[in-house]
Amino acid sequence: MMIKILNLKLNSRSQAEVVTTVLLILISIAAIVIVMSYILPFIKNKSSESNCFDFAGKIEIVNSEFTCYDASAKKMLVQIGVKDIDAKKESLVTSLKIMVGEEGGSEIFEITNSGGNPAGKISTYNGSAIKIPKNGQEKTYNLTVSKKPISIDIYPILETKYVCNEIGSKISAINSCD
Repeated sequence: MMIKILNLKLNSRSQAEVVTTVLLILISIAAIVIVMSYILPFIKNKSSESNCFDFAGKIEIVNSEFTCYDASAKKMLVQIGVKDIDAKKESLVTSLKIMVGEEGGSEIFEITNSGGNPAGKISTYNGSAIKIPKNGQEKTYNLTVSKKPISIDIYPILETKYVCNEIGSKISAINSCD
């Protein structure tokens, strides 16, 4: 009888150790899932930012006779050049955000590779499709604006919809097209 009681106590102690081990494993897994749900979005956002630096100084406003303001037509001509982009990374840029600063505000335009122009405020200088210039190309766009611009900024937008505000190109001296 004594042996049965001792055997019963040993079995319950062994079961308690197994249950404790299983609970610790489950708690660890739950903690990992919770932590990863916060860390993964942070890592994805940081990787988008790091991709932006691959385009620093490579998508620029070309300050030439094709970047000017035509007061009679209320159009801003902007020449955009793309250079030295790694062919593997060129497809990461899905659109360009152009911000035209005016007295009292700004107007925002977006150039995509789909060629769409829903507001009808963008056209190309030579009438070609409205698309982002390829590596080594320059394109001139006509932007319909309401006032004389005081600055122009351009920012690449990546396929993750991340706007690369920290590496944009900017000009503040807008010439007249006359």
